[in-house]
Amino acid sequence: MEATKIAAWIGAVTGMSGLGWDVYKWKTSGPRLRVMVRLGLRQIGGPRSPQGEVRMGIRVQNIGTGATTITTVALTSYDSWWKRKRLERRDNSALLPVLNGVPHKIGPGEQWDATVIQTEQVNDLIDTGKMFLELYHSTARNPILLHVPPKD
Repeated sequence: MEATKIAAWIGAVTGMSGLGWDVYKWKTSGPRLRVMVRLGLRQIGGPRSPQGEVRMGIRVQNIGTGATTITTVALTSYDSWWKRKRLERRDNSALLPVLNGVPHKIGPGEQWDATVIQTEQVNDLIDTGKMFLELYHSTARNPILLHVPPKD
């Protein structure tokens, strides 16, 4: 094999590898949010809330490379998995009054913690077993859906 053919093959392989790496970086850049929900948290003391108040804790971590703004937090349920997959025809839907406020900008490597008072209405929605937390943020068209399992 001639030296020019070897050089051409090396150039083609490294060029395609570089293109593949650029596509990977483009697809994985920007904010990536990890969302967690904890139910049944009790407030012990504090200046603004009654003793023993039950709350739902929401934690959002930005593990990506870009910033985003959390705009809305809601609870919703769907009749079937197909309706949930297509994000259509919500059965129940309720905005959550987040106590430490939205909108909230969250940068790369940052975390946002929020609490919501767990009223009887919220408990009834969670007990159905079809309840999802919807987190809307400024850099996505669709919300992040997180299943909220019923309490034990």
